[in-house]
Amino acid sequence: MKLMIVDDEPDIRNGIKEGIDWAKIGITRVFAAGTAQEALRIYKAEQPQIVITDISMPRMSGIELIEKIQEINENTRCILLSGYSDFAYAQKAIRLGVISYELKPIKVSRLIELVKSLKEQIETKEQEKNALKLNAYSDSQYFIKKLVQEKGISEKEEFEEGLRSLKIGETDAVCCLYIQLDRYRHRRKLLFDHKDYMERMRGLCEKWLGGEQFFLIRLASDSAFILMKNNTGGKKKIPRMFLEMNEMTKEFFDLSFSMGVSEDGCMKDFYRLFIQSKTAVRNKIYTGRVSLIYYSDEKNNKEISSHYLVDKKMYENIQREYLNDDLQTVQETLQSRFGEIQKLRSYTYTTLYDFSVDLINLLYRICQEYPSGQLKSRELAVEEMEDTCDTIEEFCGYICQLYEEFHEQIKKQRYPTQNKAVQEALACVKLHYAENLSIEKIAESMGVTPNYLSHLFNREMKMSFREYLNQYRIGRAKWYLENTNDKAYEIAQKVGFHEYKHFAQIFKKYEGCSTLQYRNQEHQ
Repeated sequence: MKLMIVDDEPDIRNGIKEGIDWAKIGITRVFAAGTAQEALRIYKAEQPQIVITDISMPRMSGIELIEKIQEINENTRCILLSGYSDFAYAQKAIRLGVISYELKPIKVSRLIELVKSLKEQIETKEQEKNALKLNAYSDSQYFIKKLVQEKGISEKEEFEEGLRSLKIGETDAVCCLYIQLDRYRHRRKLLFDHKDYMERMRGLCEKWLGGEQFFLIRLASDSAFILMKNNTGGKKKIPRMFLEMNEMTKEFFDLSFSMGVSEDGCMKDFYRLFIQSKTAVRNKIYTGRVSLIYYSDEKNNKEISSHYLVDKKMYENIQREYLNDDLQTVQETLQSRFGEIQKLRSYTYTTLYDFSVDLINLLYRICQEYPSGQLKSRELAVEEMEDTCDTIEEFCGYICQLYEEFHEQIKKQRYPTQNKAVQEALACVKLHYAENLSIEKIAESMGVTPNYLSHLFNREMKMSFREYLNQYRIGRAKWYLENTNDKAYEIAQKVGFHEYKHFAQIFKKYEGCSTLQYRNQEHQ
């Protein structure tokens, strides 16, 4: 069994890894990560069954890490360590299914006890799963999930046995209904994990379709689907069932969902029907939230384009106008482009998402010379978009709002003060940041005392000159990391750090990772 430890404090991380005889309690491999980003890469490659993570880490917290891990595998057991005794953290941890929320410092004996308990739970569940596989088709949900996971591929004898368990003939008419939660920030993972809610959903299916005419399957916390026998005209009842289900969802969670409906087919075509329903629901980018979308309607639209939405000329125009302080033209360009996409109605959600990420990346490239500590992180901007945007209108609104928000921040940084002495000092940083620059040298060139200029700078900029200079240099370093193959020590020299060790420390302070980790993230 595998275990991963995540903590940005090396002493704690290495102490847990090296200070416990993990093999003695049945843990065969132990991984350690200093950041949540590094932990996520390890998790994707190694899939450890148990994760012990600190809550407070730069750029991505332990809570956010657990959310991302559970999107990959909801069965992973997590222990959350925190120096905070804030009940709000505990509440969110419980909602995420964190097994244990422990305050630092945790006793070694307590940690060993927790891991042993989780290991036993995992092994018990695995034994139950294996026992179920011996007679897999006694559980209809297991059979249907297996068809989804294996893309409809099954041995003939197993397939026939599975159909018998469903009481469906191979040529009987069936239909797939894919249910996807509409996006609401920080609340989207609750829906299909709620037992009472799922019972109510099942009750509404029985009301409209009949007791033995459907199978309601949970796929993930934010998605489910219904396999419906269509031999009794149940398809006509879908709109009223959809409406009543959404009313109940609004009552339970103040949330909503959209539904995609496949064409009619039979079980030998199951996976094709499943994909049709999933494809249909993703077209809510055009139709809006709380949409009931039939694949048979959508397939008649213009053929889906497979090429990526790259428009270098548009990107160049946006960059030029943005730097010329013409936000209105930038907004009009963005709105026009998203409007064209809406009108064409021929791009997938994934293509739209990638295009929007491209626009976010462009914004950060435009703003890279400004101190990074003053702007929202790129990772946070993308996560906010993922959490809140379902439709083309929402993607457009979010991107336009982000460009406006950054424009205001840049204006404050470009013209942060009316004090001419401080303005001259800022201009000097832009021109000479790569040199051995100091407040004393600038003060001397201006004919004022260093103490006087330092006092003015602190008052006007709300930070010390050294802090501003470091932030500016790190911003330039990030540009070199993203756009060149220069070595880190070469970049350090180019941006004014003449000792690489000092550069590495300052870079990690502001970015929460090493230059190598940053460059790897940018190229993923």
